[in-house]
Amino acid sequence: MQSVVWFAVVLVAGVSAVTPAAGPQVSPWIDTSLCDLADSLLVCQLKKGQCFPVNTVFSPKGGPVKAITDCANTTGVALGPQFYLNIASLCDLADSLLVCQLKKGQCFPVNTVFSPKGGPVKAITDCANTTGVALGPQFYLNIGLAFVSGSPESLADKTSSDPNTVIAIRRCALNATGLLNADMMTLNRTAVAASLSSAFRTPALGAAVASAITSCPEPVDYKITDFITCLRSACMDKVSAASLMKMATTMVKTMTAAPPTGAPASA
Repeated sequence: MQSVVWFAVVLVAGVSAVTPAAGPQVSPWIDTSLCDLADSLLVCQLKKGQCFPVNTVFSPKGGPVKAITDCANTTGVALGPQFYLNIASLCDLADSLLVCQLKKGQCFPVNTVFSPKGGPVKAITDCANTTGVALGPQFYLNIGLAFVSGSPESLADKTSSDPNTVIAIRRCALNATGLLNADMMTLNRTAVAASLSSAFRTPALGAAVASAITSCPEPVDYKITDFITCLRSACMDKVSAASLMKMATTMVKTMTAAPPTGAPASA
């Protein structure tokens, strides 16, 4: 029965989800952010291995998890599931894992509004080809990590070590969403609001998120991540997990209801 409930909850929470754009199959756990863009994966990992002692200097006896747990116990703080499960920071610390995932599922449409046709990977690749930039291994190796972290738009930062080139590709990719003004410098907030309002299955939630646009900062150098985070935070504050829990309960009752009269008995 418990597994059925979880299945229903996951199904309800992911009702608005879409599959990320196709791209090279890579491990989402490979982080090459500190390495030079010209480094190969091997060279990057060798460098990180040599620099690992930096981490050990700041690791307390027994490790950071034990130290933080001990400190929490000393101060009388009861650590919740988000500490142990490392749930995204957008969730309230008082939220359970289930509530957090339900909220994130309801707020997923924010991401889709800023996803260009064909997905961010295709858009950034097309923009790189247009500007004559040869994408290196760090771009492809960070695709999985970008999607796992919920910030696929940040992949533009992995296209070049030249800041001006990165800005040009960011502008190109953002323009592919159709959300830039005619000046090609600022966001068309009216268009963003309209897209948000229609992206949500719940009109009231879409309207609430759209109303937060005025309080979100204008992207600097076309870096859209902070703007998206602002909207997602507004969504997480407004969303109610109660309605999804009710939907999940209804689905469970339907799935576990007795078969209609005359239905063949299970073997």
